[in-house]
Amino acid sequence: MFTKEFLDIPIAKIADTIKEQGYYTFEGAVLPEHIDASISELPREIGFNTNDVRAVYSNDQYFFTHILAASQGFFDLITSKTFFDVSSSYLGGSFRLKCQRYYETYGRYKMRWHTDNKDNSENFTTIKGLIFIVYLQDTYDSQFQIVRNSHRWSAAQKENDFSPSYLDKNYKDDLITFDSPKGTVVIYDTMCVHRGKPAKNKSYVRKSLFFQVDDDCDNGEKTIINSEFLPSSVSSNLAMYLGFNKRGNYPPHPQTSAIRLPTKVVLGSLYTLMKSPFYKAAYGIYNTVSEDHRMKLRKFIKTNKKLRKTIE
Repeated sequence: MFTKEFLDIPIAKIADTIKEQGYYTFEGAVLPEHIDASISELPREIGFNTNDVRAVYSNDQYFFTHILAASQGFFDLITSKTFFDVSSSYLGGSFRLKCQRYYETYGRYKMRWHTDNKDNSENFTTIKGLIFIVYLQDTYDSQFQIVRNSHRWSAAQKENDFSPSYLDKNYKDDLITFDSPKGTVVIYDTMCVHRGKPAKNKSYVRKSLFFQVDDDCDNGEKTIINSEFLPSSVSSNLAMYLGFNKRGNYPPHPQTSAIRLPTKVVLGSLYTLMKSPFYKAAYGIYNTVSEDHRMKLRKFIKTNKKLRKTIE
């Protein structure tokens, strides 16, 4: 799933670079075919009375939070030995996957400058951690930005949010923008100040993979895993990393509701609801006929893909 060039980089060099400047990046580290296959495993539709893990919208962003339950490719990437070893080298012997998500950011979205060292109530914390970001497409708009060396001073202010004017006045020369191709990996300390750069093209969509690893193993977001993806023998390290037998009551990010749906999705949902009375009427008629006729109808629906999709 990784290029040979990335695998040839010593883990100690990656960790030392993060310690020195707050981040490490490598262009084209993940193979494009692995990215494409992983994305294709994620269902696109949002959950609407659907009994399965699904995506959500939060205004101008689209998230699939429970990717470990839906994509073998993303599971293999997040639990890879390479990323695990980087975490071990930087964080020490104990660490845990706090959260993970595939997300899309639309051109209208404006992200504030912030750090990711927060607890489950979005409050400042000194917990040590790493963020891993993978560009899932060539990204030359709405790029990831970071303030170099900010992991050295941000915690002293005991704040997670920083104003553009403050950063421009004090750290303008340390602002790094990642104009990078598909497959690029960025790994950074959670105390680094960062954001997604405001997009120039308002119709642009940036696709990325994000996951966070903390040295606090006691709690994290709920982790839903497809057991099929697990190895036949789960090591103690993997069990620790995935939070087995540990609390998982951090609220998932983002917190969503119907009011955060984009207008076009709301309209699509209304169309779905408008079909409901016709379905109810057909279902009522179905219940009035004999079991023999119902059995024949079920077989007909089963073999008619278009009709089955309409009903579902």
